[in-house]
Amino acid sequence: MVAAMRNLFLADLIVRSVLPIGDRQMADEPTEETRDQRYDRQTKEQFELLGRFVQAFELMVFEVRRGCIHLTTSGVDHQSLMNRVFHHSALSAQPLFDILSALITAIVVELSPKIDPDQRTTTLGVLKQLRTNFKDLVERRNKLLHGTWFIGWANPAATDFSKTSVMNLKWTAEGELKPPPLKGADDLKQLTSKCADMAHMILSLVMCIHLTGGPRVCQNFQKQNGRWITTIQRVE
Repeated sequence: MVAAMRNLFLADLIVRSVLPIGDRQMADEPTEETRDQRYDRQTKEQFELLGRFVQAFELMVFEVRRGCIHLTTSGVDHQSLMNRVFHHSALSAQPLFDILSALITAIVVELSPKIDPDQRTTTLGVLKQLRTNFKDLVERRNKLLHGTWFIGWANPAATDFSKTSVMNLKWTAEGELKPPPLKGADDLKQLTSKCADMAHMILSLVMCIHLTGGPRVCQNFQKQNGRWITTIQRVE
């Protein structure tokens, strides 16, 4: 330990003896970030947040589409056929989820007459929660991606470019202006996290429905603080 500290001390002496006085000061003190550098860093962070949200949303929709395909196919050839159906441009996010919801409901209500009533009740309860959350995320996504983004907009005197804002003007029936669709960068982070959670919930539910021995939803979902959660661990 002593030898290591002595070597570091000697190395520092060598650097100080070789560098000119001006360079020594630069080596000792971190360079202050310029306005342009701060602008580039802060706007880049915001564009990254937007990109992460778009990806998380589409991955959530991917799980819905994949669930539809798995629940309607029994082999590779049939799956190839269903790929063409469920990847059709006419099927956007909400119609896809409506189809998945109808498929799961049909399985536990009509196609499984001998299913444990608790399995059916739990499945329908989870599905109801997912339906509400999915619709909310679709609406938020549409407002954001069809809005006008102001990233990096500032006056010549501004030095902080970290504010994320988007304009999508909507009025109530009474003529009052609705709040903006985004409060800030933290709001976008939360939406991204909600999409990831939803994707995992949807995948977990489809897995429990698609089991050979019949649905096993009760064993893998439970209520916590009035909301359904899955006990299946997410693979990062």
